[in-house]
Amino acid sequence: MFFLQRQRSLVIVNMIDFVIKMVTLTLTLTIYGVATDDYENNPRFKGHLRDIIIWTVTSASCNGLIGALALWPRFANLYLHWGALATWVVLFSQGE
Repeated sequence: MFFLQRQRSLVIVNMIDFVIKMVTLTLTLTIYGVATDDYENNPRFKGHLRDIIIWTVTSASCNGLIGALALWPRFANLYLHWGALATWVVLFSQGE
């Protein structure tokens, strides 16, 4: 029972973070899509947008992978602490 509670918590945290990242990516693309007239010829802006997209997609993929792994019973029983550590790294790697 103890592992099931931790397993659910790990899945919930990863899925919530995944949803937040998808909303952030959607809003970023929408806002930058509207603002592209102002920044069309600015290469620094294009590089910044590219970095945002790459980091968000990469960390969202990691969240999805960790959440899916946490559903695997063997992972939940033996490696849940590694999943928690990986989640912590993903959460704090994108913080600025």
